[in-house]
Amino acid sequence: MNREKQIQLPLSLVFAFIQYLESSEGDEKLKSEIWEGIYKKADAMARHDLYSIYKDPTKTEAEREDARQKYLDAIGIPESFRR
Repeated sequence: MNREKQIQLPLSLVFAFIQYLESSEGDEKLKSEIWEGIYKKADAMARHDLYSIYKDPTKTEAEREDARQKYLDAIGIPESFRR
């Protein structure tokens, strides 16, 4: 059985989305807050996927190192701190 992947969203983002959908005029500030939350969540999911590849022993050493470098870039670790 192939199940759809589930994600968790902050409750504040869910409430902002509901409030936006219920408003008839479409509050632009609320809309930008929702998009910011969605982008933040998407970035976190991408970082998690990179970290998972980096730690996956079934991946090749090259794939793992590539994922490690991309993960360190994503979290903002300067190259001078990397080994």
